[in-house]
Amino acid sequence: MDKVMFNGTVPVDEYAVERPLEFERRVRSGTLDEVLVEAAGAKRKALENVAWWTITIAAFVAWAVFALFTVWLMYVWMGF
Repeated sequence: MDKVMFNGTVPVDEYAVERPLEFERRVRSGTLDEVLVEAAGAKRKALENVAWWTITIAAFVAWAVFALFTVWLMYVWMGF
Protein backbone atom coordinates (compact mmCIF):
# COMPACT_ATOMS: atom_id res chain seq x y z
CA MET A 1 0.00 0.00 0.00
CA ASP A 2 1.30 3.40 -0.95
CA LYS A 3 1.07 6.28 1.52
CA VAL A 4 0.48 8.73 -1.33
CA MET A 5 -3.24 7.92 -1.20
CA PHE A 6 -3.48 9.63 2.18
CA ASN A 7 -1.64 12.87 1.44
CA GLY A 8 -1.72 13.09 -2.35
CA THR A 9 1.98 13.86 -2.62
CA VAL A 10 5.17 12.01 -3.53
CA PRO A 11 8.64 13.12 -2.44
CA VAL A 12 10.67 14.53 -5.35
CA ASP A 13 13.30 11.77 -5.17
CA GLU A 14 10.58 9.06 -5.36
CA TYR A 15 8.86 10.96 -8.18
CA ALA A 16 12.10 10.93 -10.19
CA VAL A 17 12.57 7.18 -9.64
CA GLU A 18 8.96 5.99 -10.02
CA ARG A 19 8.02 8.23 -12.95
CA PRO A 20 11.30 9.00 -14.72
CA LEU A 21 9.85 9.92 -18.13
CA GLU A 22 7.31 12.33 -16.68
CA PHE A 23 9.92 13.81 -14.32
CA GLU A 24 12.41 14.39 -17.14
CA ARG A 25 9.71 15.89 -19.37
CA ARG A 26 8.72 18.32 -16.61
CA VAL A 27 12.34 19.27 -15.92
CA ARG A 28 12.98 19.90 -19.65
CA SER A 29 9.82 21.93 -20.10
CA GLY A 30 10.28 23.82 -16.82
CA THR A 31 6.92 22.71 -15.40
CA LEU A 32 8.23 20.76 -12.41
CA ASP A 33 7.33 23.65 -10.08
CA GLU A 34 3.66 23.22 -11.04
CA VAL A 35 3.47 19.84 -9.28
CA LEU A 36 5.74 20.53 -6.31
CA VAL A 37 4.03 21.15 -2.97
CA GLU A 38 5.32 21.98 0.49
CA ALA A 39 5.96 19.10 2.86
CA ALA A 40 3.22 18.26 5.34
CA GLY A 41 3.54 19.32 8.94
CA ALA A 42 4.55 16.95 11.73
CA LYS A 43 0.99 16.51 13.03
CA ARG A 44 -0.36 15.67 9.60
CA LYS A 45 2.47 13.20 8.93
CA ALA A 46 1.76 11.53 12.27
CA LEU A 47 -1.95 11.25 11.43
CA GLU A 48 -1.15 9.83 7.98
CA ASN A 49 1.17 7.25 9.55
CA VAL A 50 -1.49 6.20 12.07
CA ALA A 51 -4.07 5.82 9.28
CA TRP A 52 -1.62 3.90 7.09
CA TRP A 53 -0.60 1.49 9.88
CA THR A 54 -4.22 0.99 10.97
CA ILE A 55 -5.32 0.02 7.48
CA THR A 56 -2.24 -2.16 6.94
CA ILE A 57 -2.76 -4.05 10.20
CA ALA A 58 -6.49 -4.44 9.50
CA ALA A 59 -5.71 -5.87 6.06
CA PHE A 60 -3.21 -8.31 7.56
CA VAL A 61 -5.70 -9.44 10.21
CA ALA A 62 -8.38 -9.92 7.54
CA TRP A 63 -5.94 -11.97 5.48
CA ALA A 64 -5.02 -14.11 8.52
CA VAL A 65 -8.70 -14.73 9.37
CA PHE A 66 -9.43 -15.68 5.77
CA ALA A 67 -6.43 -18.04 5.70
CA LEU A 68 -7.51 -19.72 8.94
CA PHE A 69 -11.07 -20.01 7.63
CA THR A 70 -9.78 -21.64 4.44
CA VAL A 71 -7.73 -24.15 6.42
CA TRP A 72 -10.73 -24.89 8.64
CA LEU A 73 -12.92 -25.45 5.56
CA MET A 74 -10.42 -27.86 4.10
CA TYR A 75 -10.26 -29.72 7.41
CA VAL A 76 -14.05 -29.96 7.82
CA TRP A 77 -15.13 -30.57 4.24
CA MET A 78 -12.26 -32.72 3.01
CA GLY A 79 -11.44 -34.54 6.19
CA PHE A 80 -7.80 -33.48 6.47
